[in-house]
Amino acid sequence: MRKCLTLLYFSSLLLSGLYPLCFAVSTSKGRKNVNADLNSIPTELDQGSADPNIQSSAQTLHDGAILPQTKGKKVNVPDLNFPACDIHRPDCPHWSHLNKTERKRNNQRYNRSLKTDAEKEEIRKREREYYRKLPQEKKKLISKRKYHDEQKRFSKMTTEQQQKHLKHRSKIAIKSYRKKKANDQADQE
Repeated sequence: MRKCLTLLYFSSLLLSGLYPLCFAVSTSKGRKNVNADLNSIPTELDQGSADPNIQSSAQTLHDGAILPQTKGKKVNVPDLNFPACDIHRPDCPHWSHLNKTERKRNNQRYNRSLKTDAEKEEIRKREREYYRKLPQEKKKLISKRKYHDEQKRFSKMTTEQQQKHLKHRSKIAIKSYRKKKANDQADQE
């Protein structure tokens, strides 16, 4: 009886030790299989065709060039001027190593480079129109913010730059005053 009990005890100990080991081995095998399945999925390019030469450990640019994965580490890519890529797209890996502000700045720079003078003028016109339609409180807030930003910039300038800036501002003020005066006279006539 005692022998039977000891045998049962040791066999249960053995089983309790083996079970987690077997479970760990089976789950690791399962994980490997899942990774293999994920790697076997073809990555679609812009044109919609799967590229057979794609490496699973790399991101693919829209023009077919390979860029190493940048997740978790800052990578300085020497040349990012790929004309085939549309930088507006959020899934584009060109700016994946940059932070949000830098990415926004690059987008703005890219947008400006695309637009002709006529298009830029059209955008400015739209912005002026939008500002004109805003309620008075909103306009006051915007002008206040602009004034504070300008004051901040002005305080950081050297004396020479400040003088140049004031001269420029006075020229603009005189021009706008003359324009307003001419418009008033035209209205009276």
